[in-house]
Amino acid sequence: MSETITVRCHGCRVGMKIKAEYAGKLRKCPKCGTIFVVPSQDGETTPPAPEVLAELRRQAALAKKKEQEAEASAGSPGSSASSAGPASSASVSETLPRPAAPKITFGFGGASSENAIGAFGSGAGTSSSEETSEDIQAEGGIQPVERPKRLEPAYRYVILDSERMVAYWQNETGWQVNDGVKLVSARRNAQVIPKQGDFRFLELQLGTVDEEFRITKIRIFQLARQYSVTKIAQEENDVLSTITRHAGLTRSQKNALLQGLKKHFMRSVWADSPAVYDYLMNEDFHSHEIS
Repeated sequence: MSETITVRCHGCRVGMKIKAEYAGKLRKCPKCGTIFVVPSQDGETTPPAPEVLAELRRQAALAKKKEQEAEASAGSPGSSASSAGPASSASVSETLPRPAAPKITFGFGGASSENAIGAFGSGAGTSSSEETSEDIQAEGGIQPVERPKRLEPAYRYVILDSERMVAYWQNETGWQVNDGVKLVSARRNAQVIPKQGDFRFLELQLGTVDEEFRITKIRIFQLARQYSVTKIAQEENDVLSTITRHAGLTRSQKNALLQGLKKHFMRSVWADSPAVYDYLMNEDFHSHEIS
């Protein structure tokens, strides 16, 4: 793969050169502000899944609301920020930083065409510029995430809602969904797949440690709240496009994961992996990668 790929925005048709390492990630067109998925090779960009855009809008709106509430609190007479003096004001500013970029679309900051793209000329060919798209840092509460590009045959994948295992994937069976009693084929039982909720997507990386089979790493992601899990009834990898950010697990989700591990693995696979076992038992609800 070359170091850069040449793509054309599906929104405004402007061309740009982007680092190949960003393939599969979300980026923002510096000309029209369209959010797009970077293709894996030269060609036209594609829009993110609708549920991903909805999640970005939701998080951007929440961030804007928090900023407005902070400004209102800081400016109101008798507020704790004004009565506490300059030190308190500085604390509020540090806790809720105001985005530096004035333009925010769906929670993403902007990038200028001068330093972010090598633009196409009028219709054909690329410009002589060798500049490439820089990583667009997210604002408004959501960060660009290094999501899995595909489901790896040697790994296992789990989807949790707030308190139970919703779905499980292994290469031999594909996606299976919890029908309330047992795991059944997601393709043949799409009607039981939940359409909305607070979902976590877990990648369980498996390997050998001292010639013993172990879970060597767990990566945890947040899925879009609506119509993300329904993707598992379609193509196996489609659900990956609905990942919005890294996330931790709540105590109930840890308990659900523990029950799933007990059911699908020998105890030594997870219990003899110190980092995994400690994470399941401790009060860490923030870490999104355990290894």
